[in-house]
Amino acid sequence: MRSKAIWATNATALNDAGEIRFGMGAVWSALTAFKALTADSLILNFLELAGTQFASMKEKIGDVFIASFTNSRNKLAQWRYYGNREGGFALGFDPKKLAHVSVRYLVADKPTLITAGPYPVTYGEKAIRSHVQSLLTLVSDGYRHAMQNTQSHAQEELTRLWAGRLTGYLWSVGATGKHEDFSDEAEWRLVVTPILFDQEGQRQTGVIRLSPREGVIIAYIEIDDVLGALTEVWVGPGRFQSINEGSAHIAIANAGLNAIPVHKSSSSFQIVR
Repeated sequence: MRSKAIWATNATALNDAGEIRFGMGAVWSALTAFKALTADSLILNFLELAGTQFASMKEKIGDVFIASFTNSRNKLAQWRYYGNREGGFALGFDPKKLAHVSVRYLVADKPTLITAGPYPVTYGEKAIRSHVQSLLTLVSDGYRHAMQNTQSHAQEELTRLWAGRLTGYLWSVGATGKHEDFSDEAEWRLVVTPILFDQEGQRQTGVIRLSPREGVIIAYIEIDDVLGALTEVWVGPGRFQSINEGSAHIAIANAGLNAIPVHKSSSSFQIVR
C-alpha cells in the first residue's frame, strides 16, 4: 500500500518455474490436434501462421511477468503458505477495475506493457485443451467470415492481423493454465509482457526492475496506481491479529481510502514456538 503498486514477477521465478511450461505445452498440444482435424486450406494456413508465432513466443518464458491472486478470501492453506508465518495481510481487488488500471499502459504516449487479465487459472490439461478448442473454433469462424468480406489485395494483411490476435489469445491461455494439483489455490493471474523498445527502436529503461530474494535476484515489473481497484483488506490469523487490525486501518487512512473495509480471519492458525 505504501508504493500503491503490485508486482508482476518474472515467470522463471515462480514458486514452480515449470508450471507455466505446463500450460503452454497443453495449448500447443490442443493447437496441433485441431490442425490435424482441419481440412479447410484457408483455415489451415491461418493456423500454421499463428502456430509459428506461438511456437516462437512459448520459448521466451523469460519475457513474461505474472501477478497472482486467489479467489479464496480467507483460506487457511493460503495464510500458512503466504502469510509470513503468521500475521499476514491479504488485499482484495476488483478484477474489472484492475484490468482497467493495467490497460492505460497501452494508451500512454510511450506504451510500456501489454497486459492480459486478470483471468481465472484453468486447471488440468483436459480443461485447457477444451478451452483452446473452443477458442480456435470461434476465431477460425470469425477469420473465415472476415476473409469472405475482404478484397483480395487486403487479405494478406488481414491474415497477419488475425494470426497475431489468435497468438495473443493462445499465449494468455497458456500463461493462465496449471496442473490440476494446484486447483485448491483458486488462482487468478494478470499476465504482463513488457515493451522494451519504442517505435524508434530505442530501449525503454526502467520497465523491468530487480529485487534480491533469498540468494537470487528476481526481475519484476511494477503496475502502479492500483489502489483504486482495492475493495477490502483481510488480517491474517495470529497472536497479534488485533494489533495488526489497527495497523491496517491506519495504512488505509494514510492512503486516503477510509471506505475500505477490514476483515479479520477466523482461522485459528498460530505458530507454535
